[in-house]
Amino acid sequence: MSTRTAARLGNFALAALVLATVAGGAFLLTKVIWPGYQKPSSRMYASRFGFAEVQRARGIPFSVQTAPAQMRRIVTRQLGEGRVTAQPVRVPIVQSARVKTVAVQEGQRVTRGQLLATLDDTLPKLAAESAQLLVESAQAELERVKLGSAYTLTQERPEKEGINLAASRKQIDILQERHQSLEKLFTQGAVARSQVADSELRLADAQREFQSATLGVEVSQRGQPQSVSIAENNLKQQQNILQQARVALDECRISAPADGIVEKVLVQPGEYNQTPGEIGFVIAAGLWFEAHVDQTAIHKVTAGSKAQVQLEALGGDALEGTIDRIVPIVTYSTGGPEGRRPVRALGTGTPEWPTTFSVIINFATADRLRVAPGLTGFARLESARDTLAVPLSAITSVSSGRGLVQTFAEGKRVAKEVTFGDESDGWVEIRGGLRAGELVAIAGHEDLQPGDRFTAVPTTR
Repeated sequence: MSTRTAARLGNFALAALVLATVAGGAFLLTKVIWPGYQKPSSRMYASRFGFAEVQRARGIPFSVQTAPAQMRRIVTRQLGEGRVTAQPVRVPIVQSARVKTVAVQEGQRVTRGQLLATLDDTLPKLAAESAQLLVESAQAELERVKLGSAYTLTQERPEKEGINLAASRKQIDILQERHQSLEKLFTQGAVARSQVADSELRLADAQREFQSATLGVEVSQRGQPQSVSIAENNLKQQQNILQQARVALDECRISAPADGIVEKVLVQPGEYNQTPGEIGFVIAAGLWFEAHVDQTAIHKVTAGSKAQVQLEALGGDALEGTIDRIVPIVTYSTGGPEGRRPVRALGTGTPEWPTTFSVIINFATADRLRVAPGLTGFARLESARDTLAVPLSAITSVSSGRGLVQTFAEGKRVAKEVTFGDESDGWVEIRGGLRAGELVAIAGHEDLQPGDRFTAVPTTR
């Protein structure tokens, strides 16, 4: 290679190097240095010769992005340890009778209404049959009272008394006509005085019978409804006795009052239940998860919300559940004041004893077959509510649930102190200090100084 050719190649390499250096510098300037120079979060931005000072010197207004305070769905999530719990249901044997059969064993799953045991029902059957006969007799007696044929109610037949009263009235009319005729004949000397006296005596007897019949009708009319009422009450009483006998007969079949697992079987076939109400079975019913959640979440968890339960026995398979209720009683579930040493060290600024409240989580019906009382694990609780919120970037100078936001109205910028709560998906709950619709700065406001010119640029989020 000649000296001239080597010199040309050297010049070409040098030119390529210079061009590459210039290109790299341009790339760094346009893609790294200049964007970083304009970026408010960079240390260079607010320096003495930073982009912000250049803008102020040139009178260029700062661009500030704003968003309105608005109602948003805030979702909070909590964790709580706990275990599967059941409610012990004691099943009594009400009747005093001999145990005939026992249909379940300890550890067996049962459903509501499933047969647990039977008792000897011979005597209850006889009692029910006798009660049925007494009801039929009372019904027949009621019909006899309404007809007036009951031998004990001879004075309470208004129809019969009405017939006697009508006959007495007719008899008086006849005797009065006869007596008047005899008095005329007596004045004419055609009959003796004794015949007139005998007529007066018969008329007086007929009048007495009429008054007695009148009284009989009145007494009968008043007494018959009362007699019917007595017969109806007797029928009702016999029907009640029959119902009691049937209940006693039904109680010879002991059934499960709830779904669950048979925890204890306290009777055996052939035994005699001497004491009415003696406990024969204990069923672990319910099968829910009781999670112990930190006291700070007592107002963040709501009934009806969804939850996931992770049990140690099921590995990575999470069970879906629903929060049934919240027990708003804070207790010392771990360690506790009765322990010898605190769970948290003294002087850390936190409670010495962990304080929790209980959240009851119901499983789906199919999942209840997979769990057993006593299984341990933890629950993920999720609760959602609609509340006033702003983007998280709007809040600065955060301290103990308080912070500052920059608000914009009528071309003016005002710093306001707000109280905030939970955060969800880049939004934070505002509990006080702002009204719905107020514009707040969410970007470009971090290094604004009093007197800086700015342009509010609305953004939709």
